[in-house]
Parts: sequence; C-alpha cells; structure tokens
Amino acid sequence: RLHSTKALFAGKEPWKYQPAARAAMSEALRLRHRLIPYLFTMAERAHTSGEPLVRPLYHVDPRPEAVEAKNSFLFGSELLVAPLTTPVDPQTTLAQVTTWLPEGSWTDFFTDVRYSGGRRVQLHRGVAGYPVLARAGAIVPLSLGLGTGIPDGIELHVFAGADGSFTLYEDDDAADPRPVTTRIGYDQAAGVVRIDPAQGAVDLLPDTRRYRLVMHGLDSVGAVVEGVVLAEADAGPLTVELGAVPTASGASVHLTGQRRASDNHVESRAYDLLAAAQIEFQTKDAVWSVLQNESHAARRVADLQAMDLPAALFAALCELLLADA
Repeated sequence: RLHSTKALFAGKEPWKYQPAARAAMSEALRLRHRLIPYLFTMAERAHTSGEPLVRPLYHVDPRPEAVEAKNSFLFGSELLVAPLTTPVDPQTTLAQVTTWLPEGSWTDFFTDVRYSGGRRVQLHRGVAGYPVLARAGAIVPLSLGLGTGIPDGIELHVFAGADGSFTLYEDDDAADPRPVTTRIGYDQAAGVVRIDPAQGAVDLLPDTRRYRLVMHGLDSVGAVVEGVVLAEADAGPLTVELGAVPTASGASVHLTGQRRASDNHVESRAYDLLAAAQIEFQTKDAVWSVLQNESHAARRVADLQAMDLPAALFAALCELLLADA
C-alpha cells in the first residue's frame, strides 16, 4: 500500500527505502497487479453471493483457536494470509507470526513448504517473504503480464493434494456487464488439469490465450498435452508452458510419473536458515550435526531443545522440522 500519511518522512514509496525493502515492495506491487484475474473473480463472487474477499478464519473453522488468530485472514476462496507485524529478529533475520491453520493441508505459495492444519503454527519469513498459504486443491490464476485489460496470458497455480475447481470470471467492465467464464479443474486421482471451453461472451477473449501451468506439491512428475511431453521435474514445482490454448476448446494436461507428494527438503532449508543466521559458527555446526545424524523429527527437536539455542532460532527450526507433522 503506497498511501498512508502526509508526513514528510513516513511515505510508503518503494524508492524511499533501502534496496532489500525496495525490491520486496516492488515485487509485491507487481504480484498484486498480476493477481487481478483472481481478485476480479473474487469481487464478482462478493457481488453475487455476499462472500467478501477478506474473511476471518472462523468463517471456515469456528473453533476458539481460529477466533484468536485475529490478524490472519482468508484471501478469497483459495488462500490464507498471516500478516507479519513485528520486526525481524536480529539473530535469525526473520520475522515471526503465530496463526491457526484450519484442517487440511496447506502449501506456502512462495516457498512450497507444506503444512498440516488443524493446529497453531509459527511462521518465520525474511524481508522478501510473506506467509501466504494455499489449501490443497487450490487453483489461483495470475496474469502473465502487467496490462490493464483482459489478459492474453494466464498463469495457473495449482496445488495438489485434493481435487480443485476454479471458475475464472471476466467481463467488459460495463455498467451492465457481459460476462465470460472459464472453468479450470484439477482431478487429483487422475492427475489431470483441465481448462474448459470459455462460456458466455467469448468474443471478449482472444481466439487463443497463452497459458502457463505451475503445479505445486508434486515431485517426480511430468506433463503431457495431446501426447507431447512438455515438462518433467524430479522436484516440484513443475512449470509447464502450454502455449496458445484455443478459447473455444480449452486443453487438458495429463500429469505423468510417480506424482509423489513433494518433500519439504528440510535439510536444505535448514542449511539456508543457518547460513543467514547471525550467530556463532560453532552453534551452526552443532545444529547441522544434529540434522545430519538424526532423521526422526521428534528426536531432532528434542536434541535442539537441549542445546539452549536462541529462542527465535529454535522456533524457526521447529517450523521446518514439524511443518507437515
């Protein structure tokens, strides 16, 4: 948000900040613009069904723990956001927020770390990160460019773990709008992502539209369209350039390979955390030794707890170790 105050030194323009913050703010603003297909669809949902874009967690999980997560919110039908409102810790260089996660599986939109729900979690992110979690089966459409009209390219983020469906809404922005909708579906068991033919005022859309699929939550996966292998990946996310997809007929992407649930890659993420931490090298070596010599998550946590680590570092490590517990 750029607007905030008339105070001379409290402006929010990115160019008034140091390079790291400036880059994070600029990227967030671009992402917000690319989210317009998702936001526009959610605005139509709010208009027709009365479900607002931003809702408290207790709308889907009425337990007291969800009520206590006062800052966290559901962002449309597919996402959950846990805002960071505290400064970064000087030792971990990460800010921290505690939130309730409703039941189910949740995947970080940016890092692809998978979390089990039905519990409280502590989330830690640096200046360039933010806790935005997608539910299993979520489908989030982004524009491929930064234009202002109906986009001629769409990037689909699909999160494995459950069946999903999203109906993209677009119109001519008139007082009495002419709508056009495109349903996107994901079948978990069959491993198929389907872009259905557009319905309604199809003349508003180009005859073909470029699509990019970003498939989250699967390792050892490939993508085949009409018998042609377009992409393969040992570790997700899998990015598939579909090229020009006919608006009138759509397309189906068949996911191949073992399609294993993605690994959280705890060791590599813990290494990055330790490398960035502003702590003694001996402490880093001791933590790394535990991670290399013990594979059981609970024993790792017990060993680290006995080391009297800085509280913020211990909490950040536990987030990774217990994310999908």
